[in-house]
Amino acid sequence: MVPSHSVNALATLLGIWLMVLGIIELIGGFLFRAELAKAH
Repeated sequence: MVPSHSVNALATLLGIWLMVLGIIELIGGFLFRAELAKAH
């Protein structure tokens, strides 16, 4: 079995990674919308 503390560390890393991805998606969406607004 894997030690529980390493499972917790992996879960924490996964959570941080998902948060970072979410923030990147948000920023990308805002930039994309701004570019579309400029194009029109």
